[in-house]
Amino acid sequence: MTSKLQVDNLEGRTTKGSITVTGESSGSSTNLQQGLCKAWTIYQGSASTPAPLGSLNVASITDNSAGNHSANFTNNMNDVNYAVANAAITNHCGDNDHYTNYSMITTSDNSHSQADCTRVNHAVFGDLA
Repeated sequence: MTSKLQVDNLEGRTTKGSITVTGESSGSSTNLQQGLCKAWTIYQGSASTPAPLGSLNVASITDNSAGNHSANFTNNMNDVNYAVANAAITNHCGDNDHYTNYSMITTSDNSHSQADCTRVNHAVFGDLA
């Protein structure tokens, strides 16, 4: 028989904001909150006004210059020590400066000159404020 757990909120018993789960087959454990993506977006970097096509915790995209965008968070990060994963179609994509209220994304062409690209994927992992 399969079981189904239906809840609206999860809360740690010992520490309210901390839930530990057992990892895959190794018996080790991981903190659930630490493993969750805190912000992500996919957007069209070559659009005259880039806007999220889909997102979580990203309110808007700022076009700073060719190949330089900022993903503006709806809810700030706790500090600037978060990890970012980026990908871009047909271009190189990099991680630039981190701020608590936004993160910068750079894209470049095959000559490594900053250039806009068609589609950019951006994900942020870390602690929310």
